[in-house]
Amino acid sequence: LLDVTGNKLTVVPPDLGSIESLEKVDLSLNPVVKEIDEMARKGPAKLKEYLKSDDYDQVYYRERKKKG
Repeated sequence: LLDVTGNKLTVVPPDLGSIESLEKVDLSLNPVVKEIDEMARKGPAKLKEYLKSDDYDQVYYRERKKKG
């Protein structure tokens, strides 16, 4: 379990998708982008798959750029 509840996260590092032993991620009380929330609701396998995708790379770097 990776519990990052209430940490004001909008994105998480794409590398989390490579952690094979990661079975659950608690992102509650974070303003995560909707794509992450949608995948997290589908389960850890779908979330990890998404975090490793080119689509997520674009989301991740767009959000990081906003933060400066």
